[in-house]
Amino acid sequence: MRLLWLTYERSPHPDAICHPATEEDAEFVLTLLRRPYCERMRLTEQLACFLGKQKRDSATDRTSVACRTPSGLYRSVPWRLAKWLRHVLPATDSVLEDTIARIEQWQRRSSPELQCLSATS
Repeated sequence: MRLLWLTYERSPHPDAICHPATEEDAEFVLTLLRRPYCERMRLTEQLACFLGKQKRDSATDRTSVACRTPSGLYRSVPWRLAKWLRHVLPATDSVLEDTIARIEQWQRRSSPELQCLSATS
């Protein structure tokens, strides 16, 4: 299984977070990053509320959050990914475009043909 490390800030910054995203996580993130600004801000507020409630808990005691996908279904989002999304969703369009491009580039590399090529180089 391939992982894409989603990071925001660096330690010791209080908002520093790193989440090992799977291919499914990456696709989910892309769908959220492509949502209109008002929807991203609504989700950001919900995530901030959820994370605020869990701030007192240790990292090992924090739970996932149920997040509604654009299709209307719910998905369990680990708290680290929720924290990353909370900081990235309200970003400017140029930051989002760059983030989307990087995730898509990583996805293209995950195809079997490209994996095989990278394994031999």
